[in-house]
Amino acid sequence: MLFCVAMVFSLVTGFASVAGSARDLNQRGLELMKSGKPLEARKLHKEALQLEERELGPTHLDLATTLENLAETYRSPIENSEPTSDHAKARQLYERALKIRETLLGPNDASLCQVLNSIGDTYNKSAQHQLARPFHERSLDLSEQSNGPEHPSTIHPLNRLADTSRNLGDHAKALELFGRVLAIHEKNLGLEDLKTAAAISQLARTYGNMGNYSQELEMQQRALEIIQKKLGQVHPSTVDVLKSMGVTCRRLGDFEKGREFIERALEIQKKCSGPDSAEVGTLMSSLGAIHGDVGDNDKARDVHEQALRILEKTLGPNHPLTAHTMDNLGLCYDRIGDYKKGQELHTRALPVIEKAYGHDHSSTAHIIRNCARSYLNNGDTRKARELYEQVFATRLRVYGPEHPFTAETLGSLADTFDQEGDHLHARELQIQALKIYENAMGPESL
Repeated sequence: MLFCVAMVFSLVTGFASVAGSARDLNQRGLELMKSGKPLEARKLHKEALQLEERELGPTHLDLATTLENLAETYRSPIENSEPTSDHAKARQLYERALKIRETLLGPNDASLCQVLNSIGDTYNKSAQHQLARPFHERSLDLSEQSNGPEHPSTIHPLNRLADTSRNLGDHAKALELFGRVLAIHEKNLGLEDLKTAAAISQLARTYGNMGNYSQELEMQQRALEIIQKKLGQVHPSTVDVLKSMGVTCRRLGDFEKGREFIERALEIQKKCSGPDSAEVGTLMSSLGAIHGDVGDNDKARDVHEQALRILEKTLGPNHPLTAHTMDNLGLCYDRIGDYKKGQELHTRALPVIEKAYGHDHSSTAHIIRNCARSYLNNGDTRKARELYEQVFATRLRVYGPEHPFTAETLGSLADTFDQEGDHLHARELQIQALKIYENAMGPESL
């Protein structure tokens, strides 16, 4: 009898020792992650995983937690590494964790929500949005079953599913989901909380995706007022909203108002981070774009060149923000008639953006569009049409058939057919584009 008790005691203390050691390794790993050291954290989480697998077996609940911690190290970007993140590896680890939790806790346990969302996120990061959707849907269903549809715990899966819907071009669904997030925040936190402002900004962006720029601007103004009331006029949090308002005004054709918003954002950013920060460089690129909109091409070129110098110094030549600014500088050269220089800059920017976002992303389509324009201006209509068709396919999928961006691409395709002498086809596309613009923005905008 005493021997049995001793054996049981030995096993219990042994398991406790293993759990304590693994817990210590995991805790140290989490601290390293917070310090931005995912590679060092990965070593500790792997050590914890090996210890638990050896001593606790392959289906212990602690193992699921360690697998999730390890997965996070593969999702985290690593500087000077190719690739910077390994979402497929992270997903493999999350799926193992999910299987353990389902086996031990059942398929309807609310604790599954986090790992389900994480798996969905890895698919979204790999531009596999259709595969991400069912994981976010299941997470939301479990959260609603556990706490009800208006509980704050539903906010995270609502946001993730809304983002996925937006990535798939289902903007009506995204609008509904972000609207639910806003309603929950307003009910629980009030009309003037910063989280309420963040939800309003997401709704604003979705209205913009749908081509409803007037409603987008109205929502952005509402978010800005909350942020300014809570944090003051000169705060970094106001910068993003002001920049977004500037972009929206550009899309509405109000370039003067757009310039005012960008200049206000730039003034605040310089006070917050200094004149040579990456944030300042990005805002300068936006300001240069507005100078180009109003035809001040020399000013636009100077501002873009200054922005590019800042971004190359702070972020390096292979960063997406640097590439976007390089692309904007190319547009300046296009406008002054130096199409060869413009094409060179667009072509340099494209592989950086493709590597960052994937071939079928809207940002990639934007750069491809500018490459196509350069080919068209250089007289290569066949290559231009080929690229515009790629852009059209992406924008149709992302924005839908009734969005102004889709209409713009139809107009560009019409230009290529017109230059090739197919005037009838060109006219058909122009009429189709005009109808979309009229439906989206009203006949007074034409």
